[in-house]
Amino acid sequence: MADRGMNPFVKAFWNFVRTLKPSRLIGSRPEFIGSDHLGNKYFEIKNDINRNSKTVRYFQSTSIDNWDDLPPEWNAWLRMRRQDPPTIEESMRNLQRIKKFQSQQKSSSETKIDPESTVFPKFDEYEQSPGSKYKP
Repeated sequence: MADRGMNPFVKAFWNFVRTLKPSRLIGSRPEFIGSDHLGNKYFEIKNDINRNSKTVRYFQSTSIDNWDDLPPEWNAWLRMRRQDPPTIEESMRNLQRIKKFQSQQKSSSETKIDPESTVFPKFDEYEQSPGSKYKP
């Protein structure tokens, strides 16, 4: 006769016992990776080959209101676009670049051209409001 396999109750029992093993807990603790100038803390949980799981990266924000303020280099690390977390020097260098760019944008916005002079050109051969020339 063909072997029917293991009893489902025995299989369920061994699956339950396997989940209680300490080997499941090894590698599943979050590892503190670093923090940024805003005070956000970044963590990583390495992948576990036995459980066939992916590496998980997340952050804890200092305030509930500003949870979406992430520096671009840390955002790239969280989304697995870069392998190594950014260094403090790199973060400060990028922060200075952003501030410099924002100050240039402010100075260029002060010398903007008047929006009235950049409107669509007006031609004499076209009516400004349709039907205004031909009133009965």
